[in-house]
Amino acid sequence: FFIGWGAFLDLFYRELTGLVKQNHIFSMDAQTCRQENKLLMDIRDSAIPTSTHFRYNMMKQTFYGRKDTAKKFSDAINLRYQIIRSSIHSKLSTLKAPGINPYTQVELHERFGPCLPPR
Repeated sequence: FFIGWGAFLDLFYRELTGLVKQNHIFSMDAQTCRQENKLLMDIRDSAIPTSTHFRYNMMKQTFYGRKDTAKKFSDAINLRYQIIRSSIHSKLSTLKAPGINPYTQVELHERFGPCLPPR
């Protein structure tokens, strides 16, 4: 089965679309990624030491469950782990399997059907 992690994580973290290019290197270090109310991701243009390097805050300011739990953003950040854990059952969904294109099914049957033993 397939799980909709993308939609679930979009509730809590910012989009990376357009920010991370194909050649970029991005990473998060457990010791340095948390600064105050930020969750920072390091993004580099390449592995060359002189390449451009910047840090991007991954935390959404209006993440899911923030308004319901605390008025202050810093308090909501401290409760974020519990918010994510409690919303797994309500917001994480199972996706329908994409399946095989009907034309591909016919082609596979025509090519490999004779090789299969009869049912």
